[in-house]
Formats: sequence, C-alpha cells, structure tokens
Amino acid sequence: GGDINLSNALVAITGRTNPELVLSPGALRPGTTYNVSLIVTSTQTLLSSTASMVFSTLADIPPGTIVVSPLTGFAMSTVFNVTMPGWVATSADRSPLQYKLHYAQKVVFSTAPFVTLTPMSLWGTFQVLLPAFMSEGRTVIVIKGEVTDSLGVTQSVISRDISVYRQTTSVGIPPQVKDAIDNGDNETAITIIGNGADNTP
Repeated sequence: GGDINLSNALVAITGRTNPELVLSPGALRPGTTYNVSLIVTSTQTLLSSTASMVFSTLADIPPGTIVVSPLTGFAMSTVFNVTMPGWVATSADRSPLQYKLHYAQKVVFSTAPFVTLTPMSLWGTFQVLLPAFMSEGRTVIVIKGEVTDSLGVTQSVISRDISVYRQTTSVGIPPQVKDAIDNGDNETAITIIGNGADNTP
C-alpha cells in the first residue's frame, strides 16, 4: 500500500483534522492502494470511534512514443506526419484511447506554452501544418502528444525537435492553401499541398 504524510500542509491542504480532507494534486501515486482510517473523539467524554476504508488509484497508461516525419520543413506548407505507436489501454473498461496534439516553440533553456494543434481523435495518426515564429532562420518546435483513456487518465509525450522555416518570397505559400488556412480548413490545405510538390528544404 501507499503511505502519505497527512501532517504535511503541502499534502493535506485542509489539514488532517478537518472533517473534509482535501489532498493536493499529485499527492497520491498512480496504481496504488491506500488504507484510510478516520478517528472521531468526543471532546466531552473522550470516547472514540474508528472507521476505515480501502481505495486504489488508477494506474497510468503504459507509455508509448511519438514519431514526427519529416523533422524539417516550411511553415504552413510542409505536411508533417505524426504517429503515436505503442499506446495500449490497461484494460477493456479503459478503452478506447483518444489522442490529441499540442505544439510549442522551443527557446533557449525553456519551452513556450503549448497550443492545441488538433482536436481529440480515436486514431493516433495525424497530418499537420506548423507555424514559424522566427522571421529568419529556423523555428524549433516540439509537439506534445496527449493520450487519454475512457476513465480520464492522461499521459503525454514530447517529440524530437522540429525545424520549421518561413517560406521565401520565391517559393511562397500557394494562394488556395492560404485561403484554406485562413478559413480554418486545415484538412483542405493539407490535401492541396499533398497534390503538389515536396517543399521540404
């Protein structure tokens, strides 16, 4: 079983003597069984009564991986293929798994806040376009793959660095692709690009 220190205010936010015990996020370990005892004592008679219960926390989803190809491309032009192999639900009642992608710019010694890239999907395969934040040179971007089971347990994994370059004036973004992106139609933009030439630098 698991042991936690309820006397620690960082663990038991409300304190261990509060009738409503609230624990801080992360205080309990995944896949662990806990035995909780409650002792109530009368301040007048000093008589006590005890009640106990046992509960278990859900285990984490066994980690899989995230693969991005290519690792270099042009902003809003190159189609990046993202796959998330190896993720498996721990039991039938935790299926199906759902997948979601986020991206962030990687800067020196840190990573910018992640932005949602795709909606939730039952399939761990995506085709996405990525932006470039740098006016010159490359923007380094990482993609975070998020996996959630039917009980709400979520695990995430970070991709390798992806180098994204702005389109040069001579190359440009095809007008029909820009129109699709401006209208929020990422799927159409990718379809148009997929029927054209490879723009990977």
